[in-house]
Amino acid sequence: MKVKQTLSSVLAGSAAVAVAAFGGAGLANADGYERQARVAYESPTNWSGFYFGVHSGWEWSKSDAFFPDGNPALTIVGVAGQGFDTRHNAPIYGGQIGIQHQFGGIVLGLEATASSAFQNNPGSALCPKQTIALFNCTGRFDDVATIGGRLGWAMGKFMPYFTAGVASGGFSHEARNLSLAPGAATIVRWEKGRDEGWYFGGGVYWQVDGGWTVGVDYRHYDFGSADIPASAIVGGVWGGLPNDNASFRDTVDTVTLRVSWKFGRPDCCAPLK
Repeated sequence: MKVKQTLSSVLAGSAAVAVAAFGGAGLANADGYERQARVAYESPTNWSGFYFGVHSGWEWSKSDAFFPDGNPALTIVGVAGQGFDTRHNAPIYGGQIGIQHQFGGIVLGLEATASSAFQNNPGSALCPKQTIALFNCTGRFDDVATIGGRLGWAMGKFMPYFTAGVASGGFSHEARNLSLAPGAATIVRWEKGRDEGWYFGGGVYWQVDGGWTVGVDYRHYDFGSADIPASAIVGGVWGGLPNDNASFRDTVDTVTLRVSWKFGRPDCCAPLK
């Protein structure tokens, strides 16, 4: 009997404690007080700062040539009123450097880049004038340097952007006699120095960790048209060849993967929402 009374007392006491605990919790909830969870904090993404980096990708270039005039009897590879076009595709590599500042959700920046083609094999097409020899007219994109502005939209760790500016491109144009053994020999060159033009494009950046950013960039370059004097090798010496002077229009499209390091201290600290 004493054991039963003891067990009954223990069970009754436990039940009373349980009822009091639930009752207290109910009263607390009824009063509007709840246990607060810990607030997590993180540093917000900040796109402001100076940056530099490298890029690599692919280029697609096109050169359109036209022979406006000339005495057909004195030309080597050109025909007045005719022309040719060449296409050159190759991997490219280079670097970028810039500075930008974030104004709320808008990011404004200024950037300079330099890119070079990794492959030297040019694009080629048959020249307008063909004799008993076989003449190939060739074109190749060599390099480009740019400076321009950038307008971005801050979206947390991602930033899509639009870019545009001025560009200076290097191209090589020449004609080769494929009939000469054991290999083709250059017989005409169009040396025009550098092409001045413009570019526009866009892309997206992602802040990976700390100051590291990774992005994909697309650009279209247009260098307009330019009349280029021709020169030919006669008696082992290069000289002017006015009857083969030509007008060239060069365009390039590039897609590159970019990696950059950005200097700049993020604001601290905002609650994670």
